[in-house]
Amino acid sequence: MVSDGKTILYSGHKRWHMHMHIITTRFLSQHAKTTIVQVYAPTEDAVETKKDAFYNQLQDVINEVPRHDVTVLRGDFNAQISANQQGLEHVIGPYGTGCHITNNGECLLLFCNTNGLCIGNTFFTHKQIHKKTWCGPNGLTNNKIDYVCVSRRWRSALQDTCVYRGADVGSDHHLLKAVLKLQLKKQRAIRGGKAAGQDQISSELLKHGGPSMIQALTQLMNECREEEQIPDEWRQGMIVKLKKKGNITVVTGVALHYCQCQERPFALSC
Repeated sequence: MVSDGKTILYSGHKRWHMHMHIITTRFLSQHAKTTIVQVYAPTEDAVETKKDAFYNQLQDVINEVPRHDVTVLRGDFNAQISANQQGLEHVIGPYGTGCHITNNGECLLLFCNTNGLCIGNTFFTHKQIHKKTWCGPNGLTNNKIDYVCVSRRWRSALQDTCVYRGADVGSDHHLLKAVLKLQLKKQRAIRGGKAAGQDQISSELLKHGGPSMIQALTQLMNECREEEQIPDEWRQGMIVKLKKKGNITVVTGVALHYCQCQERPFALSC
């Protein structure tokens, strides 16, 4: 119950839980599901056991994220990363700002490299004031310690990351904005006039099936993607003899067609 009389109810799945410094949320959309993990990492002066416990806990959370989700890891990592890309070109972009790497930075790079993540802040060019995310108590010290990391598979979906210094968020951290835009492949139109397959479903039926068929097929494909399984019937194949001129011989389940003119076998297998 909050001060204005409203009640906040948790409506997520049971396995999606909160840790002391990690919170996870999952957004469902028509074309893809997005999982956002927000973190607050231990400071640079924290003991190594506390840092190891945090990243072990974070690894458990990442392992629970469905493989096909758009994964976004963001938050205050209390880490500084140098602009040196050597050996980590797939993790660090060409526009890093740090002149040295801290211990927390090494932990972050190792974690991203292990889990197939890239640090989005380093892939876009901006003025330095639009890269620094934290302002020290003296008002003079500025560092970039907040990061937005996305899975390398969805790197092209990340359009920009930028700091907004004018936002009044009541914190010594500036607002860090990330823009993601999914780029879906255009599906090719179904060509008509083709013979039906083993399932006796013609291309015209798929084309004119209407919204009901599209919804049923979409649901089936989403279930296959989420469960990472396909129906057993899809794994079955059928070998068909090619009825052409020449001698047809069946050898160990493979139809061989011997052409009398060239004596070159044609094999059809599944």
